[in-house]
Amino acid sequence: MHYRILVVEDHPLLLTDITHTLASLGPHLVEGVSSGGEALCLLSEVAYDLVLSDLHMPDVDGLSLVEQWPTTHSPYPALALISGDTLAILSGVAQAAKARGINVLGTYTKPFTQCCASSLLRDLHAYQQQLTPVVCPPCHTHTNQIMQTALASHAIQAWYQPQYSMVEQKIVGVEALARWEHPNLGLLPPSAFLADIERAALHETLLYNMLQQVISAQQYWHTLGHELNVSINLHTHLLNDLTLPERLYELTLSRNAKPAAITFELTENTTTAEAGHYYSGTTRLRMMGFSLSQDDFSTGYSSFYRLLSTPFNEFKLDRTLLHNALKHEHFHTALHSLIRLGNDLGLTVVAEGVETQQEAEFLHHMGGDIIQGFLISPALRHDALAQLLDQPCLSSFHAH
Repeated sequence: MHYRILVVEDHPLLLTDITHTLASLGPHLVEGVSSGGEALCLLSEVAYDLVLSDLHMPDVDGLSLVEQWPTTHSPYPALALISGDTLAILSGVAQAAKARGINVLGTYTKPFTQCCASSLLRDLHAYQQQLTPVVCPPCHTHTNQIMQTALASHAIQAWYQPQYSMVEQKIVGVEALARWEHPNLGLLPPSAFLADIERAALHETLLYNMLQQVISAQQYWHTLGHELNVSINLHTHLLNDLTLPERLYELTLSRNAKPAAITFELTENTTTAEAGHYYSGTTRLRMMGFSLSQDDFSTGYSSFYRLLSTPFNEFKLDRTLLHNALKHEHFHTALHSLIRLGNDLGLTVVAEGVETQQEAEFLHHMGGDIIQGFLISPALRHDALAQLLDQPCLSSFHAH
């Protein structure tokens, strides 16, 4: 593929060197500017695929460039950062960019070599392959009535992404993910409607719908000889209602299902109004036999104290930690420490967002086991997942 790339670097020799290096690796259109101000003007006028920016520049530095990032073109161009600063500073700017919806492909310390350029272009190609046309414009919202109808009619369905054990070389569980079969817009991912669910205060209704569908799917797989644990997202603020665990338990038993085969993943974008509600709710769920997972550990409201003081069975590693660990030593150290912590505490550690063989082997060598991501499979309907379960080999990865 041919990409349009903008390099932002105030040092003239480095600017020339970087643009020539990127241009030598394919028929790409690589442009260079020497200031963040010039970059902002171009970004408001031209649709780039990638921006590679230095941090220290005299007028608009790399952080200011992120803070003033134009929203003219959708999707935004991807961003890569280069600097002589420490990795901690580069990481901070990267996090500021991600918080603004900018996809950060990498952070690099100078010098920016041809090896770095090749790696960056590979990451850009992988990112471009994942891009799909935006179904709904960013300002599009669905009314409360539309969302209630979608839930009542079961148009919002549970799809299942496998969780694969690299040691056992088989699928050992799945995560249920919501998909909306919209009558006019086609199949919508969660990002297209979860904000509307939250606005309409329908998280509990969604949870109930997902649990009912999960139990039906488990019973279907059982008839085919497969017993699978299924994880379901539970928005932590729902634990403000102290009756929720009992109601989930009663629903599960009324459908002849086993709580032990269901894991509730506590999401990290909300928490309870009172700490007591959180601990009461999580403990009650475990006492009833359900399993608990800390989703996206190391982000949001999660903490080491909460991990240690809550009766979790597992925690899930935030995907950005893995991707950064492949490139930066301090992220590598942190990831290795978290995997070891989980193993020492007797917790299952699940790595999300695993997309390549390299990432799987990297995790395995650090003591990780359970992986989830496109390397194994995207989310599937319950019947399509059953077909996958019947395949003799799901991954070319083999433990050594």
